[in-house]
Amino acid sequence: MQGAVICARALAVAEVCRHLLGRYRGIWAMAWRILLACAALVLVYSIVAARHFWELALLAGDRGMELSIAAVVVAVLLFARYYDVQASAADRSLAVGFCLYSCFCVLNNTILEHYLHRYGALWNLLGMLAFLASLLLWTWALRKPQTEIVPEETLLSPVIYQTVAPQVNLRLRSLNDQLSKIWKPEVTRQ
Repeated sequence: MQGAVICARALAVAEVCRHLLGRYRGIWAMAWRILLACAALVLVYSIVAARHFWELALLAGDRGMELSIAAVVVAVLLFARYYDVQASAADRSLAVGFCLYSCFCVLNNTILEHYLHRYGALWNLLGMLAFLASLLLWTWALRKPQTEIVPEETLLSPVIYQTVAPQVNLRLRSLNDQLSKIWKPEVTRQ
């Protein structure tokens, strides 16, 4: 059941990422690939770092997923900042809540791995407190109904389009010819 909950949280983080960057098709096209690669690399690293201690495999897998979630949240917030994407307060609070909870779980699982027997009761208490803090952040973020922001499409007037389009087409054709010379020199020699 814990794996299902973590996967559900990972899907929720993916939805927050899509909500933050999805309005910008170019940024989102690049970002989702980088975020997925980042999550996969962190997960693989976590599995390799477990050093084949099979009795702690569930704990290592949990830590890897939590670390992946935290890395994706940090990366998407960095994307948003770098590309100057305006994120709503609700989106930021949701993302920070997911990151806070995942970071605490990583820290908690790391400590639990080393002090399994002496730390059990405190581990449950601290995990519940981290969840409640994240839940408060999420509740605060979603206290008001959210509306979907639809980006405005601004089209050029037909006069401007008729003036600019031939110039753009000429530059694209020139760029295509130059790239063809670079990538296929044997074709241009004929």
